[in-house]
Amino acid sequence: MKETQGKTIAAGPYENRPLPYASSSIDADETRVLFLSNRAGGWNLYSAPIASGAAVQLTDSGKVCPSSPVLSAAEPYLYYAAGGRAARLHLDTLEERTLADFDGAVLDSLSLNADETVLVAVVRKDASDALARIQTDGSDARIFFDPPRSIRRAHCCPANPLWVLYSSRSEQRMWTVTIRGWKDRPLYLHRPDESVECEAFLGKSETVLFIARNGELKAIERNGERLRPAADIQARSAAASRCGRWIAVETLDPPGVLALINAETGQTRPLFHINSGGKRMRLSFSPSGRRLVFEERIAGRSAARVVSMSAAGLQPSR
Repeated sequence: MKETQGKTIAAGPYENRPLPYASSSIDADETRVLFLSNRAGGWNLYSAPIASGAAVQLTDSGKVCPSSPVLSAAEPYLYYAAGGRAARLHLDTLEERTLADFDGAVLDSLSLNADETVLVAVVRKDASDALARIQTDGSDARIFFDPPRSIRRAHCCPANPLWVLYSSRSEQRMWTVTIRGWKDRPLYLHRPDESVECEAFLGKSETVLFIARNGELKAIERNGERLRPAADIQARSAAASRCGRWIAVETLDPPGVLALINAETGQTRPLFHINSGGKRMRLSFSPSGRRLVFEERIAGRSAARVVSMSAAGLQPSR
């Protein structure tokens, strides 16, 4: 196993974070990395060409919600939330369009549906949480689900546009509900003291990947069937490639190893050591699966790194 490798795209005396793990941090053309930074005061979005690493500031409000951005897999669009506003940013022209504005609320955790016509967002207002659906052309935005519990994150099901996965801080952590707010139900029943993290769909399937107690990497179908180990490994962080072939993890035991798992066979390949500072870091694949972006601590600050799958001796995902 080699020491840390890959190219540092963003580092310095400030925080530089890749986009949330459910979104790619590399654009559809696979020429630039998108990341969040507080270098200008408050959180803003930046891009940097993989070739040069020279950062370009995309927003200047300093109010971008760090857990909100989601990148289109097909178009040069980046969606994000700032306060109660959901916006779409064109990465080439930097033209920005407000898609919705929920007055007095804070939006979080945006997720695109499979054909990228709808955004699902967590809406926080008056000490309660709800889910909203927002048309990506800006034609409509409305709350469709107001549950009797908190909501941490939400993910559109890539294989079935009817369903949304969401996580809660309640005793049961993972839930599913339809895009119309029907059939709200817990997905994985567990003890109240058990944590569930990094929940997301495995590629373009209805399989949900998540980290359970003691770092156990598990999978379960969206309908609650076939709960099973995804691999014999203990993980702190995890993310799947868009095609679902690969799962990237930072291992918990041994600590600080970036590893790739074949989702079909469960075979694990350690790549190299990383320094996450003992925190859950952000991981994501490029749309094609040819590159992997991960977060690492350098001089006590978060930095974004990118590594080529071919350089790691692995074939692209598709």
